[in-house]
Amino acid sequence: MKLVNHSAVKVDPPKLCVLPGEGAAAEAVLSSMKVLETLDLPIETDLLDVKTMSNEEMYRRMDNSQATLFGAMANGVNLLGYLRWTRGTYANIRPAKYRRNFHSPLKDPDGIDFVIVRENLEDLYPPREGNVSELEVLAKLHQEWDPLDGGIYALKVISEKNTRNVARYAAELAMQRREEGFKGLVTIGVKDNVLRRCDGLFRDVAMEVLKEYPDVKVETCIVDALFHRMVTNPRSLDVVLLPNLYGDILADGASGLIGGLGVAPSACIGDHYAYFEPVHGTAPDIEGKGIINPTATLLALSMALDYLGFSEAAGKPTSISLNPIFTRSLKNSTFCSRLIGMTSAWFPSRRSTEHQTGALSTYSFSAHFMHLTGGIKYCL
Repeated sequence: MKLVNHSAVKVDPPKLCVLPGEGAAAEAVLSSMKVLETLDLPIETDLLDVKTMSNEEMYRRMDNSQATLFGAMANGVNLLGYLRWTRGTYANIRPAKYRRNFHSPLKDPDGIDFVIVRENLEDLYPPREGNVSELEVLAKLHQEWDPLDGGIYALKVISEKNTRNVARYAAELAMQRREEGFKGLVTIGVKDNVLRRCDGLFRDVAMEVLKEYPDVKVETCIVDALFHRMVTNPRSLDVVLLPNLYGDILADGASGLIGGLGVAPSACIGDHYAYFEPVHGTAPDIEGKGIINPTATLLALSMALDYLGFSEAAGKPTSISLNPIFTRSLKNSTFCSRLIGMTSAWFPSRRSTEHQTGALSTYSFSAHFMHLTGGIKYCL
């Protein structure tokens, strides 16, 4: 999937910060960097070490780069906050493409290929919470509110500016996919039957922006009905545009359709910066065993290469596809989707280790990847 890049990176050579993070996720990042080294591309990489560098030093080095490849961190809130809010990466891009030999729970997952575009800066994130008693003044202004009797509130914010930015990104992505043979359809998912003002604003602003793209088809859908449709008829979707919270939830659900979080990459893109990461967590239970599945990280790296302007060097700038790799290599190993995938480090009930028995280690998988493909070109 070729990414829409408003910044048009032209720094020569472009610099990619690499933040491996913690746990087994760091092993996947370092393994993926070995793949990058084989390509001999004019990219300068800057390896950041969370154990020896201060946050301020890492911020400075990120600011001196065009993008960051990020692993996962259990306590990386400040770093992720910097990459997201300080750098203004307003569009979270989550491809949901089934590839042969991924272990989807669906009987017939072939042909699933859509992209969730999630607003990345507002809604209920970052959390703004407090005691309901603090809302007494507001309650007096809104007679229609039910009486407030204790509890905790969370503040949901939808702005015209951020909605406009992410809607334009979704529109341009749909235009691009239309040229590649997809539907050219943007589906806006909201809960505007209940949140008439917040979600109504998101819907209205997005529709206004999309009217500027007459070749893009547009539809709106109540988000719970959209989730049902995503599970029962995923091939009907192309580009799905969502506010932050809904996008967070549906994107992980979409990953489950194609095989799990362990095969799901993510890109967060703004006007002047972007960062890329696998969706899974740190997987501390398998750290040091060399068995974490690097697929999501390799795919995130391929998206970073595309963003930095190396689509031709990396391969065709179309839908991400690892079919040639998995068709041949997964017959001899069990780097299946359940690896770290359905078992994100955020889920204490995960059973990642027992799903990762197999012949290939993380590093030998990457070496096998390079041997089969001559590099990362089949990622794109």
